[in-house]
Amino acid sequence: GDHILKIFRAGMVLPLGQLVEARDLYVEALMVNPAIAGAWKDLGDIYHSNYETDMAWLCWDVGRKLSPGHEMLKSVTKLEQLVRSNYPGFF
Repeated sequence: GDHILKIFRAGMVLPLGQLVEARDLYVEALMVNPAIAGAWKDLGDIYHSNYETDMAWLCWDVGRKLSPGHEMLKSVTKLEQLVRSNYPGFF
């Protein structure tokens, strides 16, 4: 459907630096079908690139709950392990 096209468009405008448009497209797509783990990962990446880490982790966690072990989300797990290793006092 149209929401899948929005995800593809977001993926196209994201490398062009159009973060706001990409974010809005992912949000619109996820409002139609919130079960797309990869879109949650990409949305989290946008928030992370804007130093909105709380929002990034929320998105990534939704993606991981929807699809544990999803290939796209392995980088998030690695980042989490790195943070836990480097800053154990925070956990």
